Amino acid sequence: MSETAKRAFLTGTGWETARIAPLAGDASARAYDRLHLGDRSTILMILPEGSAGELAAFCRIADHLSRLGLAAPALLKRDPDARFLLLEDLGEGLFPLVREPGPAQLYTEAAAVLLHLHRAPPPAGLARYDSAAMAAACDLAWQWYRPALTPGPGDFDGFRALFREHLAPLDATPPVLLLRDYHAENLIWRGTGEGLTRVGLLDFQDALLGNPAYDLASLLLDARHDVDPTMAEALIDSFAAQRKDDPTAFRRAFALMGLQRNLRLLGIFTRLALRDGKPRYLAFLPRVWRHVETCLAQLDTPDLTQAIRTDLPAPDAATILRLQDKCA
Repeated sequence: MSETAKRAFLTGTGWETARIAPLAGDASARAYDRLHLGDRSTILMILPEGSAGELAAFCRIADHLSRLGLAAPALLKRDPDARFLLLEDLGEGLFPLVREPGPAQLYTEAAAVLLHLHRAPPPAGLARYDSAAMAAACDLAWQWYRPALTPGPGDFDGFRALFREHLAPLDATPPVLLLRDYHAENLIWRGTGEGLTRVGLLDFQDALLGNPAYDLASLLLDARHDVDPTMAEALIDSFAAQRKDDPTAFRRAFALMGLQRNLRLLGIFTRLALRDGKPRYLAFLPRVWRHVETCLAQLDTPDLTQAIRTDLPAPDAATILRLQDKCA
C-alpha cells in the first residue's frame, strides 16, 4: 500500500504528518505501521483486498471487549473501502518482552481476562466452533504437513470422524466467546493501567463461540514460547475452580482443545512456510508436536494416538530439514 494512500486516509485525524514506521508482520496477510508524532504514537492496520468482512469483525469484537472494560485498542478511524484501520497504540510490552512483572503474574492476569470475558453474554451472530468444525479444521495437517513428508493422502476422513466422536460431548457445554489466538505475542502488558485493563488484547477478528477451555489452551500451550508447566498446571486448576467446573472434566476439555489447536497449527505453519514464503514458522513445529504428545498422554485415548502417529510423522531435526529444503 502506497504512502500516498496512507496519508490520504489519515487526513483529518491529526496524524497526517506522522512518521510512519513499519512493524514486523505476523502470520496473516495484514500489515501494521506505527505512526510517531512527537512523543505520541498510534497504529495503522493495513488489510489485503477483500477484507471488508475481517475489518468489520475486528471492529465488532473490539467494541464488545471495550464495553466489558477490557483493553482492546480504541478504534480511531475506520474505512473498509480503503482497507485501513487507525488504532490506539497499546504499547510495546508484548508478554515475551516483559521482564517485570514475571510470568506468574502475566499469565494469571491473562487468565483473569478470560474468566471475565466468559461471565458476559457473547455477541450475537457468531458461528459456533463445535465438534464438527473443530475436527474438520485439523484437515490442514493432512493437506500441508503430511503430504510434504509422506506419500499418499493418509486417512483424514477416518481421523475426522474419530476425533469428532471424542469432541462431541463438549458440545453440551454452554459456549463462550473465543478470541482464538490468545497467546503471548497477542497480549501486551500495560503496567500503567488498572485491573484487567493492564492486559492489552490484539488479533481477535477470528472470534467464534466455543468451549471455555479453548483460549486457555491457546495461552498455556503456546506454539511460539515455552510456558512453565508447574505454573500452567496451577492456572488450569485455578481456572476450573473459579468457573466452578468439575476439574477432571475441565482438564479433559483442555487437553482436547490443545490437541485440536496444535494439530491445526502443524498444517498452518507448514503452509506459511511452503506457500507463503515464511520458513521461520518451521522452527515452531517441534514445540507444537510436544503439545500434541502432551495432550494425547493426558487424554489416554489409544485410538486417537494411533491415528495421529500412523499418519503424521514427528517433526524431528531431519524432518525440519526436509521441509526447509522444500522452501528453497
